[in-house]
Parts: sequence; structure tokens; C-alpha cells
Amino acid sequence: MAYRKIASRLWQVLPLMLLGWSGVVAWAVPPSPLPMPNTPASRDRRSGEFADALIEICTSLSNQYVKPIPRSELAVAAMDALYDSQRKPFPPEFRRPIVQANNWQSLSSALQQARSYLGNSASLDDRRDLIQSLEAIGARLDPYCGIVPSSEFSIAGDVTSGYGFELVGQTTGPAKNFRRGGIPLAPSLRLLPEPLAFPWRVQQVIPGSPAQIAGMKPDDILTEIDGVPIREANSAEVLRRLLQPASPTTRTRFQILRKGSPEPRTLVISPGVFSPESVFGIRRSSASEWDYWLDRGEKLAFIRIGSITRQTPDQLADAIQQLESDGMNGLILDLRACPGGYLDPAIAVASIFVSEGMIAQSISRDVLQPTIYRTNRVASTRFQAGDYPVVVLIGPDTSGGGELIAAAIQDNRRAILAGERTRGKATIQKGIEVGLGDQMFKLTTGFFQRPSGKNLQRFPDSRLTDDWGVQPDDNARFPLTDDIREEIRNHWTLQILRPADAGEILPLDDPRADPQQQAALQRLRRAIKEPRPAPIPAVKPDLLPPLDPIR
Repeated sequence: MAYRKIASRLWQVLPLMLLGWSGVVAWAVPPSPLPMPNTPASRDRRSGEFADALIEICTSLSNQYVKPIPRSELAVAAMDALYDSQRKPFPPEFRRPIVQANNWQSLSSALQQARSYLGNSASLDDRRDLIQSLEAIGARLDPYCGIVPSSEFSIAGDVTSGYGFELVGQTTGPAKNFRRGGIPLAPSLRLLPEPLAFPWRVQQVIPGSPAQIAGMKPDDILTEIDGVPIREANSAEVLRRLLQPASPTTRTRFQILRKGSPEPRTLVISPGVFSPESVFGIRRSSASEWDYWLDRGEKLAFIRIGSITRQTPDQLADAIQQLESDGMNGLILDLRACPGGYLDPAIAVASIFVSEGMIAQSISRDVLQPTIYRTNRVASTRFQAGDYPVVVLIGPDTSGGGELIAAAIQDNRRAILAGERTRGKATIQKGIEVGLGDQMFKLTTGFFQRPSGKNLQRFPDSRLTDDWGVQPDDNARFPLTDDIREEIRNHWTLQILRPADAGEILPLDDPRADPQQQAALQRLRRAIKEPRPAPIPAVKPDLLPPLDPIR
């Protein structure tokens, strides 16, 4: 079960290899080492390595998690999962010493004994026992903790190079060589090309990438690369050629099958330098520019924000500045597909609309006073949006940094919020090294709150009547059914990926295909005609009630 869960996440590793082929280490598959003999001595050694690694990890997580949790409780959760994976009950005589252990030596001895009893089956070999343990620990902490690719904690949005698409079905294989470091005798995992199944299917295409400009789409099936059919027997070699082109300007011919098209298509893509897009409009006017006018005659614009990257504030400021110079009278800012991202860029985006005051505040386990985040105009984003009506669209997919932006705008009364309630994810997380090569443990270390001090995080026991997430204004609630919401989500993916020179007609070319957008447009028109409310003082930290303690 743990491996399936890991495999579903590890497809996220592939885009960094595809986008950044020049920085990928050589894809030389290490020779298979001789299997370690399954003798009592080798079992003891393996159990000892596992126990010491698990203790070090549990200690680090226990010390840094947002809420106090005993190290032994995490260790028990790990062992419960291992025994469950082997369809064995976790004996009380092994559980009790782990719970009662009060020092490293006694805990190590208890874990080593419990692990040795399980033996070294194939499902626990090659550090799979440690991976399954960490998955169980993540589930014990909260839904947002667990093993992730280390790429999640790199700054996204920088200029990068590559093709710009992601494939379904990549997993990792251990190189079975050990290194000493923060975790004793932890293995160094190398990514090995090992697609889980055929056919090779495109999971995602990065907006602004060579693949997007060439017309690649999600769910396209790759059948040939440079005339070489993709088969299970040659998959490793084909993927090596894809990730290690002969030169940075190599033109690669992809043959694809697309749903609804009986004949295969050929796309010629050259890996190149590009900046992933995070700010989108109505339709592309060129390969690198968007048309943002929703109603050109009335000068009403529409801007949609995706994942928040380091470049999002600049991309947004450039778009708004151009629209203002062209006489914009009102703006719809669409955060419905904003899954969040990095904290500082989210604060910078909110600062474009909030002229002064507080953007957010955060709390953590060891800090008695909340950290206050104020309006921040760094050198590259000293732009302040004009004083015109703004409607912000939100929904269940608005998460994290997207909720921070919406809450800051709402609490400072800068715009009308329309749509549906947001997800309620306000966690602050960091990556913890766990000695698994390119994998890290994503750990929740704090929560951010609204400027007003109200809670944003939806906890497991939160009720619908509790404060969490961001609610639309009372006169701007536009609910959708799950089916319609999913349909619009898929339509927008196609709209964003359509090349500027493509002649195909898409559903969102008809504005009526997005009823929330049309409702927001009507609300924006009303706001333009209504008297402007008097400005309010900025949200000041010294006027706020104390934050609730961490639950």
C-alpha cells in the first residue's frame, strides 16, 4: 500500500528531469550488487540500521512538528504499519518496550527486536521498511505530511530548460549503496527509469514550455520517440535518450496518440530555456503573451493565477500595468485554480492590492507571539494596483497561498470575493532530510492566520459552522455542482495549454461555459455603478485579539 502511495507522488520528480535535463546526473544504472545473505548476523545488522535511522527521524519530527507529539508514538505508528504490511499482529511484548523507552539505547533495542522478528522479505528489503514507516508517520501527523520529492522545496518558477511535460508512472529504485550522514547508514536512492505500466501517458504539460507551444496535451500517449517505438523492453534506453539529448538544441520527434483522433500525430519539440507561466488570461495572443480582456468594450479584464512561484508577482504586476495603461475599468482576479505555493511571493501578490497593513500572521509551536507579515513591496514588485473595482473568484481548489491572498484582500476590504468556500489549508511546511536520496519528509511546522486573526485551517474536527477557509461575500455566492466544477476545471486546462496559433475551438471560447465567471462579471458591472465605499484603516496588529493556541 505504501509503495502505491509513493508511486502516485513520485511522478512529480520526472518534470525536474524533463525540464532540467542539463542538471541530471548520468543515468548509469548501477550494477546489481550481490544479495546480502539472510543470516542471523545480517538480519541483526539490518534491524540495527533500521532502528537507528527511524529513531533519528522520529526525534527530528517530534522536535519540529507544529504540535507536541512523543517520539515513541511515531515509532509505534511506524511499526504498526510494518506489521500490518506483513499481515501480522504487532505483539504487545514488542510494543510495550517502545512505548516505555526513555532513552536512545532502550528505544533502539526495542525497535531492533521488533524489526528483526519480521525478517527481511522482499517487501521490506532495500529500505522499503523505512519508506513504509515514514508513510505511516505522515498519516499519523496530518494529511499534509509525508514523503515527497525534494524538488517540492526548491524555489519554483525560475527560468529552466527542458521539454516541459510530465509522465504518469515513474517510480524509483534504490542503488543499494549506503552513505553516512544525518541518518546513520541511510541509502542513497537514484532515480531509475521504471515506468509502472504502458502506454506512456502525459500527466501534465507545463504552461509556457516547448511542449505546450508544440501542442502537447495531458492524456496524450507517447508511442515513438525519434522513430523508436516505446516498448517495455526498451523503456529504460528510450527514457535515457529523452533525458540526455545529444545537444541542447536537439529536435526530438514525438509520435503521440490523442483521444478522438484515429491517426497518430507527430510533434517536433526542442528542449529549450523557458519560464513556467503562472498568470493567465482569456486567450493567447502570441506564444508568450495573453489577451486579458473579458469585455474589451467596457474595459473589463480577467486574470487567472495558478501555482504561486517566485515569478508570479512580477508576471501579475506586468499584466495589470499593461491593462491600466489601456484604460482598465475593472478586474476579475481568478484564484479558483490556485493551489498555493511559496509564502513570500503570495505576500507580494496580496501587496499589489493591499496598499498598507497586515497581509497575514503565522503561529508555530515554539513562538509565543505570532509572526506578522505586512505589505511587502520588494524592489521587483513595487507596483500598486489602481483604485478600481475588483472581484476575486475563489472555490474549493483555492488553497494555501491562494487563501492567504484572498483573506488579505477580504479583511482589508479591497475587493468583492465571489464563488465558493475555499479548501482550508493554512499549513506552513518544511522539508526534513531523511536519508532517502531525492526524497524528503514534508512536515507541518506552523499555521498562518487571516489578518483579522480568524482561523484559516480546516482541522479534522472542524465543523461547517466553524471559521476555516475563506468564504465569498454574502451577495456573491455562486455554488456549482461537483460535475460542473470538474468540467470547468478540465476546460481551463485546455484553454491555458492551447497554442496561440492553434485553430481549434474550445468550450471556454463561449463565455457561457463558465457560469461563475459570468456571474462575477455581472457583479463587477454592478460594483462599477455603485458608490465606492469609504476607505477603511489598514488592519493593525495591535488592534487584534490574541490568537487561539495551536490545537
